Amino acid sequence: MKPEDTSGLSELGQAARDASATGSVKDPDWRPFPRGDEPVADSQAGDIAEAGGHSQRFWLGIGFAVAVVVALVAGGGLLLWANPEILGSSSPSAAPSSRVTGMSSGDSIGNKSPNPGQSLADSPETETKPCQLNGIEGTSGVPCEADSELAGSAGTASPPAGGTGAGAAEAVKGCDGATIVAPAKGKLTALELRQKFEALGEAAGAEIAVAWYDPKYGLVTAGKEGAWPAWSTSKVPLAVAVMQDGKGLDLQASMRQAITASDNAAAGRLWQGLAASNSERAEAMNRVLRQAGDSKTVVPTEQKLEGYSIFGQTTWTPTNQVRLAAALPCLKDAQQVTEFMGQVIPDQRWGMGRLPGAVFKGGWGPSGEVYTVRQFGWYEDAGGNRVFLAMAVKASSMSTGIALLDSFASVLR
Repeated sequence: MKPEDTSGLSELGQAARDASATGSVKDPDWRPFPRGDEPVADSQAGDIAEAGGHSQRFWLGIGFAVAVVVALVAGGGLLLWANPEILGSSSPSAAPSSRVTGMSSGDSIGNKSPNPGQSLADSPETETKPCQLNGIEGTSGVPCEADSELAGSAGTASPPAGGTGAGAAEAVKGCDGATIVAPAKGKLTALELRQKFEALGEAAGAEIAVAWYDPKYGLVTAGKEGAWPAWSTSKVPLAVAVMQDGKGLDLQASMRQAITASDNAAAGRLWQGLAASNSERAEAMNRVLRQAGDSKTVVPTEQKLEGYSIFGQTTWTPTNQVRLAAALPCLKDAQQVTEFMGQVIPDQRWGMGRLPGAVFKGGWGPSGEVYTVRQFGWYEDAGGNRVFLAMAVKASSMSTGIALLDSFASVLR
């Protein structure tokens, strides 16, 4: 006969089984009869035997019940270990206290909430897929898929008012160690800043699309999504692509003219010298955008508007321009380009160019019956901290557009 399997029994259950089988016990403190019982006369043997049988069956039942409970607890623990989502661990975690919880999806594309003075690279991940400003994290090539619903939402969704927004934003470190702050830090909240931009646009009868980085909210927008032609702002990723392709020295003079003076002929030489075909040239520019975390923008391969460059008609939103701006300080081979962005000629230093320490590029051109005027890059606040910003307007004329960007800059001083 095979030995009985006792692995499922508790110590108490095994003792009860042993007592039932042999009449003896392993635990000196456990007996099948009440403590103090003594051997009795034969006339009482039947009663005692019956009582002993009932007692043994009782303790066997108790032992079996304990064994079942132990097995259930062990099985449940194993199940939870193998399937943590049962406890909800796969659900997004609650927003950290340093993050304002009233933000809607259109207001912020960030999922990390750094503590004051903490770099985004060091802040804890949320349970959801992160979608941050890559340049500030010091990472690259991480597509952000959370901004597909930005169109139209920026003008209606609002950050909470009162003591939140830019005035209460923490400073974080950029990829190169520079301190990053929100626009108008200490003066305007994110909501107040958005309202001022939109009021200025409405007063000018223009459409606006503004995006900036706020350490408290992530990417914040005002006005429209701004999926408009990039015009000459596209010369920045073009120049970086030329540098990364190892042709920067040969085309350095053209690069300087294309960035500092927005010279179209010089930019055309960069485009032609980048690769043998339009598709290869566009792909080289796309690689630069992907390195900055922009998974949406695609440089065209064919001319969209007669008389204008192929790359200048790239549809590019201010939010994705801020992504590139934030990545530029650490993007491979981009240093020469950012140096030229800090040397824009006086005639083109309107808008962002009026702000201290501005490193930027502007672009402008006709879009039907209106004129698109735009800029992106960064500037420095009074404390020497870096602010990432992209501004675009559709106005009745270029001069109206420039005046509106000047008004935006005045708000930020």
